[in-house]
Amino acid sequence: MKEQVKLLREKGLGINKIAKQLHIANYKVKEYLIELGLHVSSTSNKNGNNRKYFIDDDLFSKIDTEFKAYLLGLLYADGSVDVKKNGFSISLQELDKDILLKIKDGLNTKYPIHYHDSRYSKNHKFTTKVSLCPTNAKVVQDLIKLGCVPNKSDILKFPTSNQVPCELIHHFIRGYFDGDGTVYITNTGYIHFGIISTLEFCTDLLSYLPCDKVKISKENRSNKNVWYFTVAKRKDVKSIYDYLYKDATIYLQRKYDKFKNFYLEKPSTTIIETPEMEMV
Repeated sequence: MKEQVKLLREKGLGINKIAKQLHIANYKVKEYLIELGLHVSSTSNKNGNNRKYFIDDDLFSKIDTEFKAYLLGLLYADGSVDVKKNGFSISLQELDKDILLKIKDGLNTKYPIHYHDSRYSKNHKFTTKVSLCPTNAKVVQDLIKLGCVPNKSDILKFPTSNQVPCELIHHFIRGYFDGDGTVYITNTGYIHFGIISTLEFCTDLLSYLPCDKVKISKENRSNKNVWYFTVAKRKDVKSIYDYLYKDATIYLQRKYDKFKNFYLEKPSTTIIETPEMEMV
């Protein structure tokens, strides 16, 4: 009986459906699931039908692929976790919806992408944001274990090698950069690379970047632990570019293009606009 429960659970059936199909009580199904070490929360609604949307319970049980490392980095920057709702979300500008579609495809999920207006406090204008908001209690708990904690802006720490393996850390950094980083070309033709986060996060991140000269500054518009660092030496920025995009298959296209265009064209004639860095 236990093996039958396992088989049906792996097919995505909820507790109600399994109990009905095997002619046993719901509580018995839960007991078997606990013994098997499987996720107990029902995947059925109150009518006993399968839930409409799913994500893999073991999505973040271990960071062992480029996709997982990148997504974790993006969640560190532009994501949030909600323990009460057993969910997590990623929210980006509408112009970056392509990366959200890639993430949705990578998750192999039917969770919808939501569109909503968000007001910028700086100019009180509205801009359209896109978000993906899956729910899964185990995934949320795994994210917290990986350092992606609730209300993280002021306390964020760089992941340890136990959380993200060294061979995948550049994918994690690229994900974080796509969320809370900037690359831009000055009017005089110089390229600048920057990231904003807590002082602890910035300091540890810099130990992985192949650069010699870095400027770290306090974000003076906030009393919180918000800092940013910039790299302006052309050679260093090129080394960072090569490092971040090594073996990369998922990234924010517009930021990648800024790097690529600069190194393909003459700097003196390459003027590329970039949005201002926003506070975490």
